[in-house]
Amino acid sequence: MKKGEKPKALQVPGSGSGVWTNLPEDKIAERMKKRREELRLNYEELARLTAEFDAPEYKKGLTPAMLARYEKGLGGKPVLPGARELRLLCSALLVRADWLLLGIDHKAKEHYATEIADLFFTLLSRANSYKKAGQSITAAEVDEHAEKLQRVRRSKGTP
Repeated sequence: MKKGEKPKALQVPGSGSGVWTNLPEDKIAERMKKRREELRLNYEELARLTAEFDAPEYKKGLTPAMLARYEKGLGGKPVLPGARELRLLCSALLVRADWLLLGIDHKAKEHYATEIADLFFTLLSRANSYKKAGQSITAAEVDEHAEKLQRVRRSKGTP
């Protein structure tokens, strides 16, 4: 880039807008506020918690004013935390970084995985019981479990 030249905007292919839109990090403020309120913390309390998780040479954490800026923005524009600030926020709010940054809900994924695992182990258990008895699991039983798995996958929006 030449001196004085402005960087080109990042563009979502096909959007024609010239800027990225609907990025997961656009919702950091919402997720941060939601979790802070779930924990019933005000900015001062959250600031004290972030100080507890800060490196020993710093131990200052984030200020209440900075926390408010992360949630409310500044001059109508979002204020995004840096790497250190994200680490402190995640530790203090007891959340994973990928949830705060991207909104990935691991509880829902873990529940889905548990449902799938339960169905699989039920089928496996039945097959082992039949094997011990010198029998085979029937195609109808396999189909029944496959159908249950498909229902779980469809209910979770998985193809």
